[in-house]
Amino acid sequence: MENKMAKQTVEEIAKAKQAEIDKANKDKAVKEAAAKAGTSPEEYLKAKEAEKVKKREDAEAQAQKDAELMTTADDKLDEKGKKRKQELVKAKEEREKSRTPQEKMEIRINELHGQIKDLKRDKDADQGKIQELEGKLTTLEAEREEERNKPKEEAIKAEKDELKKAEHARIQKYLEEDKEKPRTERREMTTEELDSFLSDDYAGAQEWLIERSQRRVSERKNDKINKDADKTAKAIIEHHDKLMPSIYKKHPELNIVARQKELAEQGKSQTEIGEILIKENEKLRITKEIIAENPNKYLLSKNGPTLVVEEMEKRLGKKAAPKKDKESDEDREARIREEAAEAERQRLANIDEENIDSSREGVDTFVKVKSELAERESKILEKVGMSKKRLAELKARRSHIKGANGTS
Repeated sequence: MENKMAKQTVEEIAKAKQAEIDKANKDKAVKEAAAKAGTSPEEYLKAKEAEKVKKREDAEAQAQKDAELMTTADDKLDEKGKKRKQELVKAKEEREKSRTPQEKMEIRINELHGQIKDLKRDKDADQGKIQELEGKLTTLEAEREEERNKPKEEAIKAEKDELKKAEHARIQKYLEEDKEKPRTERREMTTEELDSFLSDDYAGAQEWLIERSQRRVSERKNDKINKDADKTAKAIIEHHDKLMPSIYKKHPELNIVARQKELAEQGKSQTEIGEILIKENEKLRITKEIIAENPNKYLLSKNGPTLVVEEMEKRLGKKAAPKKDKESDEDREARIREEAAEAERQRLANIDEENIDSSREGVDTFVKVKSELAERESKILEKVGMSKKRLAELKARRSHIKGANGTS
């Protein structure tokens, strides 16, 4: 605490000293300018302030004239007024061209707010006109909100499409890899193969379908977790990268890019490069130790690099700590993704444990499978020429056979 207070005091003294230097430089510049103008510094400052006030008043007066000019009919203007109006119209058109549709919408919304406010101040204002303007304002504000949400909706749709594409590719991979395996051991099978399985062993196929649906649900969940983890990792890495320039400025030894390149050109492997850097760079060695001690804290925190450097600075003032297991530099992004994914899995696991409705997914899976079975059952009956009544009789008879439905 004392060190922190001392640091704050030093910083305050430094700021005060810099303020004094700035003031002295400004006073010197004023004296030089006043001497050049043949007046005192006080009179020079007064004249400068008066000049600023006049420029501001002239600008306000001109703006007022231009506003009146724009609302005046051309036949009521002289040649000078017409020329000025044309210049203003042209300047306005140029500004409009450079504005985005969103900017134009925002300007129109502000104009409507102003018009409605002015009309409401007038007791004799046309209430119908106010309602008309309020209607336009409501429509524009709704359109603005819709435009703001478009990127989010498009991003959500793109992510869903990407996840569906990944699942389709995975299913095709399973179909190819498992085609020679026994049906009960396959992860996926074609529609024709499933129909044949249902026809040959209805109970076995039913059990396989349930397992397949449960696996698909689990894989989709993992896909989403990994996707979210990638986004989180990317955001963290981007934020870390923004912090690095200021860290390199303060501790240039930590910027090892050039040295890594130099060692790579010498034919060193990544392992050798890591060992050499740790051996020759004390600050880098300490930062690696710090990260290895608590990777979650330093890799998943947005200000992780800053925290690492602060801890390194503390340790540099003490006896160096013994070396601990080191983490290779090239694993940084992979570790962040892995830790982010694990954190997300743990969060979902905690939710599942606490939420009594977590069983809902299993119920939905069972209902989906039953629906799929019913649909396929009808197709199979058509193929084998069996009536639904006959199938029901067979099922009823089978239910009385011990072990026939996987029961004992």
